Amino acid sequence: MTQSAAATEAQTAPIQHGHPGPSQRLVKLLSYWCLAALVISIVRIWIPAATALIEIAWWTGGTLLIGAALLDFLTGRRITGLEGERRLPNNLALGVRNSARLKLRNNGPRTLQLSVCDSVPQQLATTGLPRRAKLQPEQEVSVEYSLVPHRRGSANFGRIEILADSPWGLWQTRLWLGREQSVKVYPNFLGISSLQALSTEQTLRMLGLHQQQRRGEGMDFRQLREYRQGDSQRQVDWRASSRLRKLISREYQDERDQEIIYMLDCGRRMRAKDGGLSHFDHALNGLLLSAYVAIKQGDAVGLHAFAAGQDSSGGSCHQSKGKTRSICC
Repeated sequence: MTQSAAATEAQTAPIQHGHPGPSQRLVKLLSYWCLAALVISIVRIWIPAATALIEIAWWTGGTLLIGAALLDFLTGRRITGLEGERRLPNNLALGVRNSARLKLRNNGPRTLQLSVCDSVPQQLATTGLPRRAKLQPEQEVSVEYSLVPHRRGSANFGRIEILADSPWGLWQTRLWLGREQSVKVYPNFLGISSLQALSTEQTLRMLGLHQQQRRGEGMDFRQLREYRQGDSQRQVDWRASSRLRKLISREYQDERDQEIIYMLDCGRRMRAKDGGLSHFDHALNGLLLSAYVAIKQGDAVGLHAFAAGQDSSGGSCHQSKGKTRSICC
C-alpha cells in the first residue's frame, strides 16, 4: 500500500518573487472607466450643456483610480514572512488517487489573500486546485488536493506557486515557495497489498481463478479419508485406522511447483489507451497480481519482454524443479 508517511524536505529556500500584475478587479475598474468615457461622448452629442460636469467627474474618478492603483502597487509588491511546505506520499501507484498537502504559514505583519496553485508534472492529473486562502499574521493553513498518475517514472514537482493579492486587491504577485521534489510512480501495487491479508483460496476466488486439485501418487500429502476399494497398502494410515476402528487412507496429490514465464508485449501497439491507462500498463498490473499469487504458492516466476526486433529476458524469482509454463500478456 502507498505509504502514508509524508516525504518532506526542509523548506529553507527563500521566497522567489515574480513581477506584480493587474488583478481582475483592477482590469474591471479600468474597463468601467473606459466605458464611462464612451458614455460621455454619446451624452455630449445629445446634451452638450451637461458634458462639462460629467467630464470633471470622469477625470476625478480616473485620477483616484490611478492613484489608488499606484499606492496599492507600492505597498503590496513585496511579500515577507510567507513559508510553504509540500507533503507527498513516498511513492505513487499508477492510476490510483493519491493526496498531496500544502502547508502555508504567514509570519509577516499583514493579512494575506492567496490563490494557492502548485507546480505539478504533466503526467499527474489534479483536482482541488487552485484554492483561495486567507492567512492572518502567525496563522497556518493546509490545502489538500488529489493526484492521479497516468504515466510511470519519476514525477518532478517544481516549487509551490502562489498568487498573493495586494492590500486592496488591485495587483497580484506570483510567488514560489519551498523546494522542488521528486517521487516515483510505480505500477499499481495496491492490488497486491490488498491480497496480502487474504488466504490463498480467498485470493484465487477474488481474482476469478479456480484451483483444481489432481489426485495421484505424488509425495504431497493432501488429506485423510475413508478407505476405498483399490487403495494401495501404502496409503493406509494404520494409526488413524486403529483410533477410529475403520480403515483410513492418506490421499496424496502431484507436486505442482512449476516455473511460469510471462511473455510481456512491449510493442508500439501496447501504447493505445483504455480507461486512462495504456494496454501495456493494464497488462503489467495483471502480471503483477498473477505473479504474486504464483510466488505465494511456491512457483517460480520469470519474465520475457519482447517487441519488434527486440527481446529482453529477466531471471526467475527462484529455482523450481517442476515444469515450465508460458503466459502471454
